[in-house]
Amino acid sequence: MRSTQGFSRRYAIILAVLLLLITAELIFFGTKKEGYHIDEMYMYGTANSEYLPFPHLNYDGYRVKDWMLEYGPGESLLQFFRNIGRDFSILRESGFHLKDTEIYSQYLVAKANSNDMYRPGWVTGDFFRDYVSVSKSNTFNYFSVVYNYRRDTHPLLYGALLHTVCSFAPGVFSKWFGLGLNLCITLLTVLLLYVTVRNYLGGRIPAILVAACYGLSAAAGDIALYIRMYSLLTLMVVGSLYAHLRLRESGWEWTKKDRRLLIFFTVFGYLTQYYFVFIAFGIAMASVISMAVRKKKKSIVRYILTMAISGVIGIALWPFSIKAVFGGTRTGDTFGALFNMSDTFYRLKAMLNVLTYHTMGVPGWVFPCLLLVIVAVLITVRILKKEKGYSNAAEKAALIVTPVTVYFLFVSKVAPYLVDRYIMCLFPWVSVLLICGMYLLFRRFVAEIRVRTGLIIGF
Repeated sequence: MRSTQGFSRRYAIILAVLLLLITAELIFFGTKKEGYHIDEMYMYGTANSEYLPFPHLNYDGYRVKDWMLEYGPGESLLQFFRNIGRDFSILRESGFHLKDTEIYSQYLVAKANSNDMYRPGWVTGDFFRDYVSVSKSNTFNYFSVVYNYRRDTHPLLYGALLHTVCSFAPGVFSKWFGLGLNLCITLLTVLLLYVTVRNYLGGRIPAILVAACYGLSAAAGDIALYIRMYSLLTLMVVGSLYAHLRLRESGWEWTKKDRRLLIFFTVFGYLTQYYFVFIAFGIAMASVISMAVRKKKKSIVRYILTMAISGVIGIALWPFSIKAVFGGTRTGDTFGALFNMSDTFYRLKAMLNVLTYHTMGVPGWVFPCLLLVIVAVLITVRILKKEKGYSNAAEKAALIVTPVTVYFLFVSKVAPYLVDRYIMCLFPWVSVLLICGMYLLFRRFVAEIRVRTGLIIGF
């Protein structure tokens, strides 16, 4: 049976007020944002520049946009079908040898001209505005987004969303396009986090506490104010854990909705950031172990097939990811860092300090120590009370702790820089683990008082 709770007007009002407070806080700090990380500018550029992933500073001849109009999708449905017919005729005449056609030779010319990035002298502000804003001829042009991201080291989902927002105001650049998108994503994350904790991890009270602890924290502000894909990645991680906890609550018995949720969050998580694979691997490992303990052999097969289908869909939707992951500019450094054990302790310590400082404002050792204390107390109580058998709380904790730990270990090893953005998607789970753990301790304490005193304590 699903462990869901019905609608409560009181908690709905509290949640609405909390979301308004989060909105006000993020808008306030958004007004204070004055500078931009260079990656934020590239995010606007790759999302909005017309067939031009990097600023074009010199050559004014035949470029990729011209090639797209002549051989590609064009700017209308009529042009698209006309170009498809023309391209097919050219390919047929060459015996379908693409590299022997004018299509390919003209593309090389267009690409070379568009890739020229150097020019001495002054560059005007209008030039950069053209790069980061959507031109009137480029609104809702997702072919351009695909072209710009095809060789990027990140997938395109967040860039496509940012392009959509910016397309409503062509020729205009504003930080609020990205900040507004991140604000909406953050509110969705807080809502989904609340629903996850309410339904599967403790009820309404810890759900409100977790939502407030995360939503009003500096961690959520860091994510929302950084105009990159990490806010969306955080939402996808929360969604993936929600989908797995929902499936676990049903005893790993499948429904079509469960399968759709798993596929949705897995595919779109992959299309947001390739590091999502570490979360997917960790939670898949914990899920399969849980099903094996319950002797759910058919469920294991269904789960593995569903995750495999999700992977195939993700790669089919974005085949450029194969080259980005296995043949990109950072691939060698990534695999080298993964197997280099000399700096492992240093990197783990540095990233743990980043995680705990940004979420709790305390040194890195505090968070694991608090978790160890909570776990030790719960195990001690279980031993003293001679409780045996299966522990639902332990299984739920494993579904959270395992993927978070796997992600943290891998990303700490392979991240090119020891900074917060690579582990931002873990920020909500600091709140979940601490608050739900302490709430469980409190519930056990209250239950013990009831048994020993006979008092009726409602909480």
